[in-house]
Amino acid sequence: MENRFDGWPNALESNQFLEAKGWLKEFFFPLVRREEHRLMADERSGLFLGTKMLSLSYGESATWMENAMQNLGGKVLSKVGIVRRLCDDVQAGNCSEVARYLNCYPSNVIIVSGYEIAMQVINASNVPVINACLIRSILAMCPRGDSSTSLLVRRISIASAMLQSVLCK
Repeated sequence: MENRFDGWPNALESNQFLEAKGWLKEFFFPLVRREEHRLMADERSGLFLGTKMLSLSYGESATWMENAMQNLGGKVLSKVGIVRRLCDDVQAGNCSEVARYLNCYPSNVIIVSGYEIAMQVINASNVPVINACLIRSILAMCPRGDSSTSLLVRRISIASAMLQSVLCK
């Protein structure tokens, strides 16, 4: 997969995707479409069997990412209890505490909400980081699909494509 987005494998802000127009058109949008069809057919994938995603996020966007990972056969480590503490450490600039948390929960990818937290986690982690808030931005960029596809399926499909873009070599 060539012509990936700038900053790969970390997906942090929509500008990374806006500047990769060829990659979006030739790889990402067709992948979203395939994921939509797979989800509409209620098919599960084993693509990410044995893969762990640490969710340090909350809200709808995190739920879409978690659903996507599970639909792809991966496991979600959701440690909601540490999210508030992690956010406090990020705001305080305490990168060593952030790194300690991340080392306690080994994973293949980390999901966060917000650019500032993503930047701090990147500095403390050696795995790809995805800002779950990007799903809404990417949804606005995606060509409209089949009219029978629900918005929820579209969002989970985008999350699935994001995970595959970051984790598949």
